[in-house]
Amino acid sequence: MAEMTNTDWDDAHLVLLADDFVTPVHESDEEFFAWLDTNPCPIDDPSDEAVEVAPMRRRREFLEGINLLKLDEQALQVQRIKWIAAEAATYARQATNPIQESIQDRVFMTEVALTLGVTERAALNLIERSKILTSERHLTLAAVENGVITLGHAEVIADAGLDLFVELAERFEREAIELAQRMTPTKLKAVLVKLRERLQPEDATERHADALLDRKVVTCAGQDGMGELWAALSGEDVVAIDAKLDACARSIKNAGGEDGRTASQLRADVLVDLILNDDSGMRNIRPVVFLTAPTATAVGGDQPAELQGQGPIDAETARKLIDLDVPLVE
Repeated sequence: MAEMTNTDWDDAHLVLLADDFVTPVHESDEEFFAWLDTNPCPIDDPSDEAVEVAPMRRRREFLEGINLLKLDEQALQVQRIKWIAAEAATYARQATNPIQESIQDRVFMTEVALTLGVTERAALNLIERSKILTSERHLTLAAVENGVITLGHAEVIADAGLDLFVELAERFEREAIELAQRMTPTKLKAVLVKLRERLQPEDATERHADALLDRKVVTCAGQDGMGELWAALSGEDVVAIDAKLDACARSIKNAGGEDGRTASQLRADVLVDLILNDDSGMRNIRPVVFLTAPTATAVGGDQPAELQGQGPIDAETARKLIDLDVPLVE
């Protein structure tokens, strides 16, 4: 970790980061491609001899080779982060007032999105994380550069460490890097939530009250006539809702009413029933949704319809909605 103890990163240093983006070919590249020349891919050379010759040595060389390639990929990812942060700083310096700075940020985000072929939201996340990883979390970026952790770990650390005071942030980062070396990014995310709370217990009530202001329910369209419902709620409400879904699903299963449905399917059906149906199981809420369907579909055709806010749905589901007197647009 000695390579990651330098904290003398400032705005002037960001200006120089772009110069690091163009990197020479590493010796590891040459080693890996030399290994490929003498170890053809099994897909290209599927003969039994190619796979069976010294299998343990071949497997060891294969693992070493893909590890070298992983390190080179991470090095390029780090260089991209540095370059984006440096360019973002350049854009910011060009603005003469807050309004122009906001416009510059928007233009830069759009350019990054178009260049990388990602959404503007993804581009914004990349830009913001690049700024964080080249400033407040430069030790984390150095850990990625040195192959200690992956970029996925670094992104989790950057997101989890937002809004911490300087003293806590430094301690949080060092502990987070140590933890990241022993677990996957997904598991690290949950662990860092606990670490963050352990480091700042004094103002937990105030922070929770502020976080509650951002509670929300979001929907998005899925494939094959499906959709997703996502909610950000108080932790105690999430636990209570989860427990009630489990209890209702168990009750249905114990009563023999699951009809072959899985636990996940039962939980989903219980959620719909609790929100939309009355005690007798009848639909007591008729939401206003708009359906665009061919006339032939309404009378038995197979052409899909279009549900506003969700997208295509199958003809049978469309006819069920028509029977519920859903406003229809032909």
